[in-house]
Amino acid sequence: MGVCVRAGGASCLAGLWRKKGKRKMSTPVTIQNKVHLLQEEIGQVQTENNILLNAVRAAYRKHHLSDNSIGWEELSDILFDALCQSMGLDRYQEWRDSLKGKE
Repeated sequence: MGVCVRAGGASCLAGLWRKKGKRKMSTPVTIQNKVHLLQEEIGQVQTENNILLNAVRAAYRKHHLSDNSIGWEELSDILFDALCQSMGLDRYQEWRDSLKGKE
């Protein structure tokens, strides 16, 4: 017979049913947790995409539309922030170091 095992703090009825130590089925609680984690991850990706999109827009405005409302230093800061957000500071620094001598 199957044994009711508590999983992830869920009640016995909402836990995972196990038969001979093998997982038989997930509970709605487990599925809800997975959905919640995926929604958080999607939100993070959307935020990162928006940061990168805004940086590309600013660069396009400055370089191709000659928009003087964006200064060179401001554009540099926007691009730096976008790259660090996307790559992480350590990977950004490694990338910068790899460009030395190519400038």
